Amino acid sequence: AYAHQDVPFERLVEIVNPTRSLAHHPLFQVMLVLQNATQGDFAMDGLRVTEDEDVHAGIAKVDLAVSLGERFDAQGAPRGLTGVVEFATDLFDRETAVTLGERLERLLRSVVAAPSRPLSTLEVLSADERRLLREWNDTARPVSGATLPELFEAQVVRTPRAVAVEHGTDTLTYEQLNARANALAHHLTDQGIGPEQYVALA
Repeated sequence: AYAHQDVPFERLVEIVNPTRSLAHHPLFQVMLVLQNATQGDFAMDGLRVTEDEDVHAGIAKVDLAVSLGERFDAQGAPRGLTGVVEFATDLFDRETAVTLGERLERLLRSVVAAPSRPLSTLEVLSADERRLLREWNDTARPVSGATLPELFEAQVVRTPRAVAVEHGTDTLTYEQLNARANALAHHLTDQGIGPEQYVALA
């Protein structure tokens, strides 16, 4: 985009010719803008010019837009960033947008604190979010050393008349499926098939 700034945006849309939709922007749905261009002085005799906050129309142009701007003190030293998050209210609620903004701020602070760290090591989630993530994903359970046939046989003993397989209107209970599996196993044995041999089923 920077290398082709002379191309009008309308012409770009015409060339790309994206599928149009009333549901979302045709080219992108998320936008990050950093306003860091040098501002020139505008002074005239009898005229005083001041910079005001951006005027917001209350309409989101894309699904999610984050606009950041650099701040400086009177001597021109950096004073951090200021930002605005705009979002489509039919996709995001205010709480979600605030959470996304907080995560971006956390990431930016991590980058400033340790600029040489790889992005993959920087923290995006809060301590509470990280704790919840650990708790929700703590699904470790003791695992039986039994084989699949042994586990199946145990299930047959526990719930012999429970439905094990459904296909259309046909059903088989665990007991029926076990009987059929055993019949097939005996048939294969009669054909000379033994342990660790491959059998193709059609």
